[in-house]
Parts: sequence; structure tokens; C-alpha cells
Amino acid sequence: MLSPSASVAVVVLVDVAAATGCALWPLWPGGPGLAEKLSALGWGGVACNSNADLWGLAALRCSLVTAIWAFGASPCAPGGTFATKVAGAILTYAFEVALLAKMVIVASCGAEHTWPDTSSGKAGLIMIFIPATLGLVLVHLQSHYLGKATASPTHKARASKGEKKLEEGLAEPLLGKKENEDYTTKQLAMELVRLTAPDSLIVLFGTVAGLGAAVMNAYIPKFVGKGIDFAAIEANHSQFIMAMAHLIIVVVANAVLVTCRGGLFSVVGVKLALRVRERLFASLLRQEISFFDETGTGTLSSRLQADTTALSSSVGIYINVLARSLMQLGVVTFFMARASWRLTVVTLVVVPAGKFVTQVYERHYSALQKHVLTCLAKVNGTAEEVLSGIATVRAHAAERSTLAAYRSGLMDVFKLQAKQCAMYSGYAGFCVLVPNFALVWVLFLGGHLVLVGDITAGILVSFILYEQSFAACCQTLGNCVTMFSDGIGSTAKVAELMNREPRIVATNGVMPRHFEGRVELKGVQFTYPTRPDALVLDDLSFKVNPGEVVALVGLSGGGKSTVMKLLQRFYIPQAGEVLFDGRDVGDYDERWLKRRVAMVGQEPTLFDRTIRQNVILGMEPEDGVEQIPTQEEIEEACRMANAHDFITAMPCGYDTLCGEKGIMLSGGQKQRIAIARALIRKPSVLILDEATSALDAQSEALVQEALDRCLQNRTVFVIAHRLSTIQCADRILVVNDGRLIETGTHTELLERQGIYASLVRRQMQGPLDLPAPNGPPGPSE
Repeated sequence: MLSPSASVAVVVLVDVAAATGCALWPLWPGGPGLAEKLSALGWGGVACNSNADLWGLAALRCSLVTAIWAFGASPCAPGGTFATKVAGAILTYAFEVALLAKMVIVASCGAEHTWPDTSSGKAGLIMIFIPATLGLVLVHLQSHYLGKATASPTHKARASKGEKKLEEGLAEPLLGKKENEDYTTKQLAMELVRLTAPDSLIVLFGTVAGLGAAVMNAYIPKFVGKGIDFAAIEANHSQFIMAMAHLIIVVVANAVLVTCRGGLFSVVGVKLALRVRERLFASLLRQEISFFDETGTGTLSSRLQADTTALSSSVGIYINVLARSLMQLGVVTFFMARASWRLTVVTLVVVPAGKFVTQVYERHYSALQKHVLTCLAKVNGTAEEVLSGIATVRAHAAERSTLAAYRSGLMDVFKLQAKQCAMYSGYAGFCVLVPNFALVWVLFLGGHLVLVGDITAGILVSFILYEQSFAACCQTLGNCVTMFSDGIGSTAKVAELMNREPRIVATNGVMPRHFEGRVELKGVQFTYPTRPDALVLDDLSFKVNPGEVVALVGLSGGGKSTVMKLLQRFYIPQAGEVLFDGRDVGDYDERWLKRRVAMVGQEPTLFDRTIRQNVILGMEPEDGVEQIPTQEEIEEACRMANAHDFITAMPCGYDTLCGEKGIMLSGGQKQRIAIARALIRKPSVLILDEATSALDAQSEALVQEALDRCLQNRTVFVIAHRLSTIQCADRILVVNDGRLIETGTHTELLERQGIYASLVRRQMQGPLDLPAPNGPPGPSE
């Protein structure tokens, strides 16, 4: 691969060589001298029938490229990077306009000489259009490689220290973004190609049908023009009837092919939507827990619903419309060139002009669309948060302030969408103005060609119909840009999540035959990613033997629940080790370990499925388990959890639906099903995190009875604020401010009169600290 500087040199040499060769060949001695030939041509002849001006343009362009590169790379050129950006833009678009103007002049006034005439000095159409067309391509390549050269490490190494700081703030490719800023349009387009690749066969058939439809559509103006010639000029009735018959056949064939193309590409859009949703959801399931701490559920829900819908619908329509327009554009251009090359050149000139405006529009519209999606995700997150906690909002009469906050978010979205509307309106007006202006010029030039007898009236009518079809395709492509920009904004958000690599990767590690359940923490230090400055665990170390029941107690925020999350590898400590049977928790196969380390939380989550499915969650056939729990095993686990009786008392038994988040069950029932869900795994390590704190006395007694059965023959961690529930623990660990302060049995810790003893006393005399209703204050006051 050539370096950017070498690429600039190669492009400059090709540009100069092509322009020089095409300019000198027609002027080569073969009659009068060079001066006489140019004098005979005159200024008008040079503009219409010579490419001496193209030679001058190429020389000037290449000189500017060399000067800009030298200026940008010079250590004594303060602000050189910004200058190269401005000069690069001028270099691209000013010379592009000059080349397009040359092509219009030649098409309108140039002589019908295809090959050069050395006797008169006329270049001929070949020698004029070769350097002009090549120049349009090379001018963009020059600007592209110039941007890379002035931003290359070689250039930066040659810059002064003061200028280097300036470059860090300003340097970027002339026609694009920095690579590490965000997904580029090219990357997102390739992402869409990869997503659509499984349906390549359908796309192929749709493309073939679309190409056929484009050909049939292009034949319509041709037979219309023939019909006009045979009816109005030649007065040939039989030929007129034949032309109309052909027209009918073409119209019917066009309709059939359009139907096939539209149906096939619609299927591609539908399949794309399903594939994107599945891949995005699968990616979300792989992410670490800290990702969900940092990203709201409403935002993710918006990505999974609104963004995937916008992506699939816009891209599905985009593929269909783009394929149709591009194929029709190519076929129409071919038929236009066959009808009149002069009128074709005038028509095609509008394409580069539209391309420049389209590039600017697409860049800004896509950036706005991404902001719109971000604001919408934030608004949706607010709405979801409020609706999920509507009881709290209603209890505090906060409806108005909540609505005001939601309305404020909607206004932010409206402001961004208003800018989009303004941009789209201006772009739509441009897309209408330029083709219509080209139509006026085509009609003027075509009328002149009819008057001088170069073409017939029927050909002019056919060409105008071709030109209108060409303009319609260009306008449709402009609308495609808007649809693609919408899809790009959605694709950027969705692709970011689909391709995000989790910080904690699920491991396929060891799966030992024997797992005793020995747990050890060595010098663990940990801070949450959302609060990197708050040290939660500070050099925490302890060891738990197999079969031991250990309770973690302490003040709220001391780090007890964090220990449980580290044992489940929801997070990875910044320092220290979390070990099971002497191995780091990350060395085990994650799925294997999760079936041997079970947890029952304070507020367990049940899903909107049957009780049976909630009990065997994670042990279904799709989860890759070796043996699916039988009905007898499910019932045995539920008996141990004191859940079998109330389940069988329900009309549908184990097939009873729990409802969203288990809303159809009481708190005690949900807790006992969660215990059964843990026991069905026959875990070696059981974690009980405040498993009874949210229950009433009766439910707590039932759950506690179930938990007492669970403590047999397994390592158990218990977190409880109600210290009466942990008095029988083999060992109690007192954790405060992330450190292990005390350890021992209930009796030993009471005798020490330390933090644990103070916690017990506080709970025992807590009610005395409360003032009596309408009475004197309590003793503590």
C-alpha cells in the first residue's frame, strides 16, 4: 500500500500525463504550427473544440495540490492544517464546477468530431471528454489523499511543538470524520450488507426483476416517441399500430416485474427486522451487569423496539427504492445517450452538483437523527420509569411535575426535528430546482437540434420523457438519502449495541467433577463502574469451608451485597481474588458454575410464564443442560421450599401463569418459588440476600422454615438485617466500610461488646426509641 504522500504524487502524475497527452495530440504538427492553430480556433473555438483549457486547469490544479501539501507539511506554517482543509474544499468543488461548465459548452456548441483533427487543431470529442471525465475523478482523489497526507504521522513529526498542539485540535481528513469518533457511513453501510447477506439469493432475484422492470420502463418513452413520429410526421398507420402494441406489451411486463421486485425486497425488509431484533437481544443478554447500571432500561427498550423498527422499515424501503432507482437510472442513461449525446451530457451535469449538496445534507441530517434518537430514548426511559412506579407518583400527587419533565424532553426532541424539517425542505427544493433547470436547458438545446435537423421531434419527445424519468430517479435517490439517514441513525445505535464486547466475557473454562463449595476472598478491592471514586470493598479477605453457614452483617452500604455479586461474577474486583475450591471464579465455565452457585434475593423476579417454567429457569432444553429436571424433581424442590401446597391448590397447578414480575402471586409465594428455583439446581453454594426482610410474619415463618431445610450439606451465605434470623449461623462476619471488622459466633460476638453487639442492642431497643403517639418522648430522648 502506498503512503498518503506517495498517493498524492501518483494522482498528480496521472492527472498531468492524461491532460498533457490529450492536449498535445490534436496540436501535434500536421499543418500550421501550434500558435497558428490556436489563433485560428480563437477563444470560442478553444472553449468548444479544444482541450488546451483543460490542460491549463490540470496544471493549475496539480500545482495547487503540491503547494497545499508543502504548506501543510511545513514546520513554519502555523494553522496549516486548517488551511489545507479550506484549500482542499476549494480545490475539489471549484475545479469540479469548471470541468462541468466545459462539458456543457462542448455539448452545446462543440463540433461533431469524434477523433482529433491535427490539421486544424480540433481536439475531437474523445480528447475533450477523456481529460474532463478523468479530471472529475482525480480531483476528488487528490483532495482525499491530500487530507491523509497532511494528517499523517510523517507530517506531524515535521511539525513544531506548538503547531502539533494546534493539529491535535484541528487535524482531520478533509472529507470525513476521525476514525475513532463514531461509526462512519461506510462502516454502517457494510454493517447493513452483513445483516442482509443471509438473504442474498432473494436480493439477487429482486435485483434481476428490478433490472427487467427498469428496461421495460425505459422502452416506454422510446415507443411513445415512435408513435408520435408515425402519427404526426410520417403518417404511417400500420407502424403506429405496431408501436402501440409494443407499448402495451412493455407496460404489462413492467407492471409484473415491478410487482416481483417490490414483493421480494419487502420480504428482505421483514426478515432483516427479525434478524436485527434477535441479534440485538442476544447481544444485550451477553452484556455485563455494570452495563445495565450505566444504561437505563428505557433506553435499551427504545433501541430494541423503536430503533430496530426504524432501521428495518427505512432500510427495507431503501433497498427496494434504491435498487429500482439505480437500475432505472443506468438504463435510462443508456437510452438517452442513444437518442442524443449532446442532450445527455447536459442532463448528466446535474449529477455532480446534486452529489455535493447530498453529501452535505446527509452528513448533517444523520448527525441530527442520532441526536433525535438519543433524546427519544431518554424520553422513553422517563416514561417507562414513571409508568413502572405509577403508584409512587400517584401517592405523592406528582402527576403535574412528572408531565412537565416529560413535556420538556419532548420539546428537546421537537427542536431537533424542527431543524431536520428545515434541512429536508431546503434539500427537497434543491432536488426539484436542479432537474427542472436541466429540463429547460434540454428543451432549449433540443429545439435547436430539431430546427437544424439533427434529431426528429419524436426523438426530442422521447428524450424529454427520458429526462423526466432521469429527474424522477434523482429525486427518488434524494429521498433515499433521507431514508438512509434515518436508517443510519438507527443503525449506528443498534450496531453499537450489537457489536459491543462485554467487559466481563462469559468463559468456557473448567468443569471439575467434584465441587466442594469452598469459598475464599483474598485482598479484594472493588469500586462500582458507575462510582469509580467510592471504594466499596477495601482489602477484604475471608474463607468459608464447605458445608459452613456464614452470615454477613453490618450497616447498610457496608459492602455485604457487593460480596454476593462478586461471588456470582456480576463484577470483577480491581484487586484481589474471588476463589471457589482454590480456583478463580473466572476460571470456571460460567453456565456450569451458575448451576452450582444459586441465589435467592430480597425481591426475586418471576417472569410472565408458568410456575414450572419459572422454577426450571436456566435449565430448559435450550440452555444446554445435560438433564432436564423431571416433574418429580420440580415437586420435590417446591416441597422443600414450602411451595408445593399452594401451587397444587391453584386451578392450573404448576401450569399457572405468574404474570409480569410475578404479579399474580403474593410476596411470600414468589419468595418460595424463588427458593425452589435455587434448590432445583442442587447447588453446592447457596446465597440468601435478605430473603425474608420484605415479608409479613406469617410468610416469613413459612419462608424461614423452607430456608432452614436448605442449609443442609451446602455452603450458605446469609445476609440479613434481622439479626434474630442468623443466630444459628456457624460464623458471623461483620463488614463495615468494606472491611472485615469482626468474626465469630453469635455468642462470641455478644461477649466482645463490639459493633455486632451494638447492632443487636439497637434492634432490641429500637421500638423504645420511638415517641408514643401524642405522648411524652421515649427514654432515649
